[in-house]
Amino acid sequence: MTDFDYISASTLLKDCKPLVTKAKDKTLSDKIADKTKEVTALVVELKKLEPSIDKLRKSPDDPEANLVVGRHECFVKGDWDKGLPMLAKSSDEILKSAVKLESEAVEPEQIAKAADAWWDMAEKENASVVKVALKIHALGLYEKALPDLTDATKTAAEKRIAQAEASGRQHKVTLTKDFFIGVFEVTQGQWDKVMKSNPSNFKDVGKSAPVENVSWNNCQAFMKELNGKKSSNLVFRLPTEAEWEYVCRGGQNSSGFEFGGSSTHEEVAWFKDNSGGKTNLDTMKY
Repeated sequence: MTDFDYISASTLLKDCKPLVTKAKDKTLSDKIADKTKEVTALVVELKKLEPSIDKLRKSPDDPEANLVVGRHECFVKGDWDKGLPMLAKSSDEILKSAVKLESEAVEPEQIAKAADAWWDMAEKENASVVKVALKIHALGLYEKALPDLTDATKTAAEKRIAQAEASGRQHKVTLTKDFFIGVFEVTQGQWDKVMKSNPSNFKDVGKSAPVENVSWNNCQAFMKELNGKKSSNLVFRLPTEAEWEYVCRGGQNSSGFEFGGSSTHEEVAWFKDNSGGKTNLDTMKY
């Protein structure tokens, strides 16, 4: 939702209230009441947003302004890369503690501990928008750490991932802003040009093949380099979960297909049976 959407939603919910009362539908009435409470709280935060942004221009370390803008960036816009540094300087000690855990997490066990902090925070959150945002972020950390976790920590992470899937991890998301995304994966040649190195295992495939053997932190460093180049007006980042799913499904041009661009996965993907055990050039039918 955009800022305007929340204000419009608040007005619409108020208009719906007498109609729901007239219908005498208690279940619907309770849902409208809960949603009204949630949207009203978001509108209150939005009204603080512009003054807080102005405040940060003059006082970048102001705790209250960092809290308002940081919450908006993380929980509403989903831009955690931008919002986390603000929450680290905010007046909310619980948020600051979670950010600190995540920023210092290097080992899988530490990453899982940071995920625990965000998950526990989500469990206490009343606003569904914020609850979902917190759990999605926590799940991303759990999944990042999971392959290298051991014993009880791994079991606990798997339990929460399963819990999220069982309770319906999927939820409706509306993409409100246009975005560009590369047609193909970042190639070995592109990575080498920016980072002056090629970490790929399959170099013999050629520089037009996708770069691989890179971590999430490597990708952050790659985008930092791109964003530091004066020749571009674009801001590079990883796509959000919703953006990535939208693209993988083929966007608006893939209606009616099981996969993005086709209902036959051999036509649109390299996998075990057709890849030859290595990365390949992007010559698939789209």
